[in-house]
Amino acid sequence: MEEHRLPTILGQRVEKTEKNKFGYVDVNLNELKVDSPVVFCFGGSGVVERISSNGFAKFVFNLLHTNPKNTDLKVYSLTYGSEDTSPMDGTLTYDEVQSLVHSIFVPLVSKNGKKIDVLEAQKNVRNITIVSHCFGMAVSNIISSLTADEMHKLGYKNGEIRDILKEVTNISYAPLKANVTPLFSTIDFYSMEDKYKKSYSPLQTHLPKDKFATTIFNEKENHLSVIAKSFVGNFGKDPNPFNEHSLGIIKRTKDWKSYPKEHFDAFYPEEQKYLLKKYKTLDNLFSRTETISECFSLCLAESVSSSYATKDTNKLVEVDFEKINNNINYYIDIQEKVEEKKGLKKSSKTNVFSSKQNEQKKGMEFC
Repeated sequence: MEEHRLPTILGQRVEKTEKNKFGYVDVNLNELKVDSPVVFCFGGSGVVERISSNGFAKFVFNLLHTNPKNTDLKVYSLTYGSEDTSPMDGTLTYDEVQSLVHSIFVPLVSKNGKKIDVLEAQKNVRNITIVSHCFGMAVSNIISSLTADEMHKLGYKNGEIRDILKEVTNISYAPLKANVTPLFSTIDFYSMEDKYKKSYSPLQTHLPKDKFATTIFNEKENHLSVIAKSFVGNFGKDPNPFNEHSLGIIKRTKDWKSYPKEHFDAFYPEEQKYLLKKYKTLDNLFSRTETISECFSLCLAESVSSSYATKDTNKLVEVDFEKINNNINYYIDIQEKVEEKKGLKKSSKTNVFSSKQNEQKKGMEFC
């Protein structure tokens, strides 16, 4: 029997209608035009169906719902190709990656087959924010690498390529670590309780004993890593029943609530079910997931806001990584105080941010 491969598809999150109840449409790459702020979602290798790809796009929309300026933001998401023999193991072929590069990036850095002014190319690619998960980081890296190859052919120098491609920001949750230096600017979120990523272990040396999370900021490379002992909480001697590799940990509804079923129903072994009753009522544990969601949302909002500012002023407005780093550490410090004050084993419905802090937070996110 001949093996059949389903192709990789790019889709777009759109308004729901009677005819399109899921709010998702396929995109013809030949008709794609990136001339305004967009977000491209590159999920894990299990995103091989449109319903999963649409769910990832919805995740991004919900994280940005408090910013009214994002109402016209276009959000695209990849559904990976897969073989009959491995239907849940998504991949991209070389030709598919090249097609993405030539449809998305090459038109932003060239005109009539020739390179354009570096500043103009920087402003063009600043329209793009990437949100990736696990395998999606590898996808982002190979796209950036092949884009650099095409830019070399156009006559760009190495330094020009670096200066242009760093204007793309990739915000990644549980990224698949690769032996490639990203050409895009990156913000990574790592949990030491990620059950699938043993390669994160060396990062643990950066964690202070008295804090649940910290950041590593490489200003030269525009590379920021957020590293946590756990994105959920401190379980003491109990095993952690949550799969912190899953995006479900930081997903939010439109009214900024977590998805309890994704936290509690899907990611723990049968023998740990006794932990559900014990921890389901400990809401203070999950204020930590709210804090991490806030941090992820902050990164996304800052990148998208700089895209709008660049478009509105026709001047390059870069993402302020130092500001993001300072604000994330501010959030972490607030969460530390909450946990210290309430105690990790007490039941408390604690909102991490007071009203005054919420106003401050909004100012930081959407300035």
